[in-house]
Amino acid sequence: MDDNSRVGKYIRLFGNIFFSFIGFLLSLALLILLLKLFFGLLDKFRITSFLYTLFVILVPACFFIAVNLYYWRRTRSYQVAWAKIISFVLFTIMLASWSTCLVRDVYTYFTSGHQDIGSYWSFSLVMLAGSVFLVFLVGIIQALAAPAEPDWLTKAK
Repeated sequence: MDDNSRVGKYIRLFGNIFFSFIGFLLSLALLILLLKLFFGLLDKFRITSFLYTLFVILVPACFFIAVNLYYWRRTRSYQVAWAKIISFVLFTIMLASWSTCLVRDVYTYFTSGHQDIGSYWSFSLVMLAGSVFLVFLVGIIQALAAPAEPDWLTKAK
């Protein structure tokens, strides 16, 4: 193999990598520009603003209800009875509070139409931080109640 074809391969490789990188950046910039134009067009219509605000109001309640239902199903097959009961009580409290927030926030939105999130219960610090805390608390309770797993040294024996 002569040196001329070898140098040509490296130049083509460098060109391919360089132009691929430039093409990626240009396509990313084009995508951002198209998204900006699209959302600017959607902002002209009142219904899109209405639907976007409704979507933002529904997200935290629907997310935490889904998380609670997922962990509810996982807790049903848990072995320790007292940890299962405590978990179900905490999940019931969380599901009831998030369902109440969801109904109240949707009612508030359709009656008053507030555009700021401070008017809705789902965005209160107590609800958001409390739900995250209770999910971690249930995880800690279930982890501490579970029988200890043998470590690697015990398994090797």
